[in-house]
Amino acid sequence: MRLTLRLSMLFCAVLLVPSAWAHGPTPQRLTLEANFAAAPEDVWLVLGDLSSLASWHPQVVQSPLEGDRARGARRTLVFEDGGQVVESVDDIDDVKMSYSYRLKEENVEVFPASFYSNTISVMPDGEGAQVVWRANFFRADTGNYPSESHNDAAAVAAMRSFIETGLDGLRGYLEK
Repeated sequence: MRLTLRLSMLFCAVLLVPSAWAHGPTPQRLTLEANFAAAPEDVWLVLGDLSSLASWHPQVVQSPLEGDRARGARRTLVFEDGGQVVESVDDIDDVKMSYSYRLKEENVEVFPASFYSNTISVMPDGEGAQVVWRANFFRADTGNYPSESHNDAAAVAAMRSFIETGLDGLRGYLEK
């Protein structure tokens, strides 16, 4: 009887272990900073124009804003390949030179994230400005066994590339 009980408990434990190993997506975080030889107000003039993203971000060809430049406004990012994602403005503060936005309508084939929430801030840095871009996001496939193109690493790589390319593009735009 004791042996049967032990074997039953062992059998149950073996069945439960794989489900303990499986897990859903974990939140990813990324913060990148860049310094600019421009006045913070001049940098904010560009960043604070939410529909101007396509003029300085090399990966984006259109970025129209629907609604007032305020909470709830929607911005559609159209990428070089024609793919689109839609974002929603959470907050914009001209005094603090900062705005936050989130993914409203995903397109995991264009950008491998099922959700993101980002904040871009401009602050004085000596004679210039520093831009801080913070991203919180989840991978495209929120299941337990995502493909390589939709896993955490793919989401981190895509977000890092998007932010780095954007900061480099902003630098080029400001230096014109």
